[in-house]
Amino acid sequence: MQEKKPWEVLLEWLSGLLGLDSPSFFPFHLLIVPILGLIVILIPFWKITSKAGFPGWLSLLSIVPLINIVFLFFLAFAQWPALTAKTDLPAR
Repeated sequence: MQEKKPWEVLLEWLSGLLGLDSPSFFPFHLLIVPILGLIVILIPFWKITSKAGFPGWLSLLSIVPLINIVFLFFLAFAQWPALTAKTDLPAR
């Protein structure tokens, strides 16, 4: 019998660890990680946009690549309706 190379042993160990060798394998971790990432990003952005006086659904822009950077700058430099309503100051 031919001796296995170290990287083959490592691949076998990793496939056993992840459950890749089971016949009913479905990569649940490939679904759970992105969903958790979306939750971690969307909930704070939803709260920030709501407290700023913007519609909460604008937080969905935070998951679109490149638009999320523009959205972050918009939140940072826009006149927040909630602050203008609270202080009755004119918009700049």
